[in-house]
Amino acid sequence: MKAELRNDLLCLVRAAAVFLAAAVAAGGAFYALLLEIRKCRDIPEGGIVETTQLAVLALACLAYAVQARRSRETPRAFAMVSLAVLAMFVREMDGYFDVWTGDHSFWFYVELPVLFALAAIPVRRFGRTAGQLARFVATPQCLLFVSGVVFAVVVAQLVGYKEIWNRIFDVEIWNDARAARLLEDGHLPYDLDVSRHVKNTVEEAIELASYLLILGSAVLPPSLRRTRGHA
Repeated sequence: MKAELRNDLLCLVRAAAVFLAAAVAAGGAFYALLLEIRKCRDIPEGGIVETTQLAVLALACLAYAVQARRSRETPRAFAMVSLAVLAMFVREMDGYFDVWTGDHSFWFYVELPVLFALAAIPVRRFGRTAGQLARFVATPQCLLFVSGVVFAVVVAQLVGYKEIWNRIFDVEIWNDARAARLLEDGHLPYDLDVSRHVKNTVEEAIELASYLLILGSAVLPPSLRRTRGHA
């Protein structure tokens, strides 16, 4: 009985330490957003926030790749998730590719090999892959991962729809700019476009939170597993 209680207490202490580390990581990531706003009053391409997002995705991709290598039950599922996160990493690199190549669609060519590798896993031994994916889908780890992906791919994109913010910020600066003919091609100059600055901040904050969820799905569940024989 004492041994069981000791194991339970150790499990709780480990959980508290893991969640404290997660809170510190999340706080640090969003402090980067605060620093960016203080410095630039916006979220620029290639700034602190985007670099943090890329670092979070890279860590998540690596963590899932390590699990794919170590897992005996679901290595193919973890490999597919790792490649999916890598695909998100490449898409997030689009601003850097624009600067390096001058081609706005260059990221897509980099993405293709990743997508082909992702598709190749279920093509080989489809039955085994389907079984491993079914086991992974049934875990809380998958729920956390899917939540992050949905917020990154769906919620952040919808929130970033510019018309929403133009309607919210139908304020005097916009009307005055229209009256004074300060619009450039029907849009406010960059430094006066309040709705754009707010939209970028909110959209990037949601994306950052989403990527942290994905990283959490790769790191938190494995670190919270109890040792064998004490489940």
